[in-house]
Amino acid sequence: MNQVRNRVLREIFLAPSVVLPIVGGLSSLLLSWAADGVGWLTMAGLAGVLGGIGWMATRAIFKTESITAETIEKLRGQEIAAEEARLDQLDRLMSQDNDDRDQDLLRTLRVQRAQFHQIASQPGVVIRSQEILSQFEELYRASVNNLYESYRLLMQSKPLGVNERRILLDERERLLKEIQVSVDFSFSALEQYRSFTKKTVGTDLSSLREELDESIKIAKRTEERLRELDSSPDHPAYLRE
Repeated sequence: MNQVRNRVLREIFLAPSVVLPIVGGLSSLLLSWAADGVGWLTMAGLAGVLGGIGWMATRAIFKTESITAETIEKLRGQEIAAEEARLDQLDRLMSQDNDDRDQDLLRTLRVQRAQFHQIASQPGVVIRSQEILSQFEELYRASVNNLYESYRLLMQSKPLGVNERRILLDERERLLKEIQVSVDFSFSALEQYRSFTKKTVGTDLSSLREELDESIKIAKRTEERLRELDSSPDHPAYLRE
């Protein structure tokens, strides 16, 4: 949020529409002073400085919310573009593993995320949606991380013997089922969120936040379990590669 605040402040106080009139006005005042006071230059200088300051105040008072919303969307767009490129690569890898389930889950998650962001970008919704959107992003990232892990388990199982392969594939099955639970919950959360945002600004989103928190905990427990397995000395070495 510090990044958002700093960019909003720059946009309000250092925008060209604010800076240029002030700089132009100061230049006119300096020229007038150097010429021992030229009336029209002095008036033009004052008009420029006062106009720039007035526009800056207008933006600060009346446009802060819209500027904040635009800034959040720009930053979010940059982050999403970089992540989407990585997910496109994962999608291509999954298309070659002869198991459509992981690819279907990934694509469903990406569609859900796009829909969440579409709703959150609506006028009057951006600011009050930040906490819900942040929670959804956390659940989304945990689910994607688990999909990466499911793909890793499948790839590691291929050169192994029957018994060793079965251990990894069983773990992958458990993982895919848990990811499916997160995807199903994300669908339910999306529908609730869409319903809430159609209501008044004062709509209480606390119940949805609590449900998201619980789902995030479940998804993260899956990540933690896999990390514990990888670090366990009793865990087969081929699971830690």
